[in-house]
Amino acid sequence: MKKDDILRKYIKEFDASNKHSEIYKPIINGHPYFIKVVGENKKEHMKNEVKSIKELAKIFPMYRDYLIAFVEEKNNCALMLRYIDGEDLKTLFNYPLTEKDIICLYKMLLIKIKFFHDNNITHGDIKPQNFISYVDEHDGIMKLKIIDTETCVFYSKLKHIDDIKRLRSLYYYLPDNPRSTSFYKTKQEAFYYFRYLDNYSLACFILYLLKPDVYKMLRKNTYKEDDKNPWRFSETDIRTPYQYVNKKGGVLENALHYVFKQIPTEEQYDFLEEFDEDKLFHLLE
Repeated sequence: MKKDDILRKYIKEFDASNKHSEIYKPIINGHPYFIKVVGENKKEHMKNEVKSIKELAKIFPMYRDYLIAFVEEKNNCALMLRYIDGEDLKTLFNYPLTEKDIICLYKMLLIKIKFFHDNNITHGDIKPQNFISYVDEHDGIMKLKIIDTETCVFYSKLKHIDDIKRLRSLYYYLPDNPRSTSFYKTKQEAFYYFRYLDNYSLACFILYLLKPDVYKMLRKNTYKEDDKNPWRFSETDIRTPYQYVNKKGGVLENALHYVFKQIPTEEQYDFLEEFDEDKLFHLLE
């Protein structure tokens, strides 16, 4: 059976009235694959991911054989990817890590997102679940792959500054997230802003590994409001990761301090151009 026909079979079996998406991990002709089927409200997300993977494949070899098939029908669509036999980095929350371990990890992940940024690409959804560690079957080397690329923005294809989506999660939600539409004025400013958000999100992940109590505090925050901001504990109590790092607390805290002191607001974002990933990497030396 052809790959497209297999996806149509999964689409036919998908109950869109009951679920937004469904994930399968079938073995076909002895090879494992990752299949995702989505309903109408998720179609644009999946189509964006397909476009992103195709663009990334032009730049990064590890994405060239990643996309296997894609089928779109009137109300649903389905994606087949090469299955990656590995685990995401959220499992690291279950293990005690030394500061040396965390610094090493930070450097590795910073290099990964810097590859994107050096090619004028922002990811837009940096979090531990979107980093997969695996052993490459061709050379036996442990590698990291960034997945869930539907939020990637390619600066060369950016036509309007509002085309970049600002996502929200525990990892990259700004303490005082701007509620207006874009407060940057040019595509270049937009790129600086979202390049910074990739780094901000990564720094939050590193902070939670270094200080698990901060992560637990945010997870237990029960204050509710429309934007579900985990850094907001009351109408007046808005906290920031900047409060939980000390510039004199060692190499790692100094590096995180450099990231968090740049947190932008609607009135203050010009300095993001000065944010330097090379300097951040140097601080981790």
